[in-house]
Amino acid sequence: LYPEQKAIVPSPPAQIQAGGFKATLYTGDKKVIEIKENMQAVLSQDSSVIVNRNELKHTETSGRPIINKLVVPKGGEFAIVLADGTKIWLNADTRLKYPTFFTGDKREVELEGEAFFEVSPNKDRPFIVDMKDINVKVLGTTFDVKAYTTDPDIFVSLESGKVQLANQHSSLAYMKPGEKATYNRKSGVCKISRPENINLLSAWKKNQIVFDNTPLSEVITTLSRWYNIEFIIADSSVLHYNYTLTSTNQSIEQILKDIEKITPVKFIEKEGIISIELKK
Repeated sequence: LYPEQKAIVPSPPAQIQAGGFKATLYTGDKKVIEIKENMQAVLSQDSSVIVNRNELKHTETSGRPIINKLVVPKGGEFAIVLADGTKIWLNADTRLKYPTFFTGDKREVELEGEAFFEVSPNKDRPFIVDMKDINVKVLGTTFDVKAYTTDPDIFVSLESGKVQLANQHSSLAYMKPGEKATYNRKSGVCKISRPENINLLSAWKKNQIVFDNTPLSEVITTLSRWYNIEFIIADSSVLHYNYTLTSTNQSIEQILKDIEKITPVKFIEKEGIISIELKK
């Protein structure tokens, strides 16, 4: 008699999905608050700071403002409403430093990463986004800013209103709706272009990844932030390819399959790292 042999069926690997709603709030009074998806909480004694529906919301309060920092990790996203009513959507791997409420003759925040701003109008108090190399100055408008410190360029895309770009020395440009500014950190040169569809540049806040004739190096940088996964280039010749595709809430496995259909490259995953090489 032989014992019954049972076939062992390996379970399929877990798919890596796009980022969820999560962030960490570092307050000016040295508190660290982890914010999770669908969390509902009052974060201050006077109820001036709450979390509801994946949104951190501030309201005006008395006393002196403190400087907070909201950090969205790789594989995450979140939204915040400032005390003046300005709403900001933060993309993955992004940091926003801001006051709990604004005083003085301007409204200023600091950004590292990518965010979409819907600025509350106030003609007497301009809104300024400081990205160290340059800043964006507005009165009331909607625009996207991409300013990751690891990228050589800073991008500003204007959907509505009017913005002014400036560095520490002078004004660089005034932008009109539908325009995209590209500022090179090294050369200090700012170029203005007019993409066919400016809204595609902020499609990420609707959980869409859009590539339009985008080189593979930029594609994998975006996917790395979006899915919090590491890529390795095993064959540099794969960097010669550009891609045009749109993804909505797809697993990274499906996106990579689509890329493999377009060009002769293949992705090999091992221990959470994806190697890229040419198909033989």
